[in-house]
Amino acid sequence: MKIIYSIFQHNMLRLSSFLQMPSWEEGLERFFIETKSY
Repeated sequence: MKIIYSIFQHNMLRLSSFLQMPSWEEGLERFFIETKSY
């Protein structure tokens, strides 16, 4: 469970950083690529 939680927490950090990007579409694309690597 801890591993799942840490991955989720990591994705939340990615998500919050992507929301601050000027180009949100680029951030979203990058977010999905990073998520798929798991």
